[in-house]
Amino acid sequence: PPTLLPYRVRVAGRMKDNPRHASPGTWHDDAMLLVFISGRGVYRVKKHERKVVAPLLGIVLPEAPRGILMADGQTPYDHIYCRFSGDLALETSRRIVESMKTPPFTMITDDWTRIVEVAKNIVKLQYSDGARTVDATAERVRPVDAELAKLLAILDCAGIPPEHGLTLERIRT
Repeated sequence: PPTLLPYRVRVAGRMKDNPRHASPGTWHDDAMLLVFISGRGVYRVKKHERKVVAPLLGIVLPEAPRGILMADGQTPYDHIYCRFSGDLALETSRRIVESMKTPPFTMITDDWTRIVEVAKNIVKLQYSDGARTVDATAERVRPVDAELAKLLAILDCAGIPPEHGLTLERIRT
């Protein structure tokens, strides 16, 4: 169901070294965030294919043409996925995708270790005992939703070119 929350994780998990893995980019009105740690795959949208080679970040927006992600049979990927919604989460995601050179996937060099760490924490929080006992449709912010907000903030800042940020030199002038 739709949410009134600014950030709402619908499902998160990790797919590691499964040569037969295939999944839709996203569905309904949710976005999908993908953090590829290792391995290879392909993202197909109609007749077009996009190779996926880790390390790589992907964000598939709800309005994007629907595609399917498939692991390479010889070198399957290890990736973390997070399907989410919420007005601020989608707004931030659209801004991040606009800054990408090759959407819906891009290389991120700044803070990559931190990005992977926060993505792993989303999975951990999603499947913690506390998350299982809370009604998934309850309209309250959960720790996993806050962690999604943190990850999107990191990615949003990573997309800002250095000349637009505050540097020590610009502060002095």
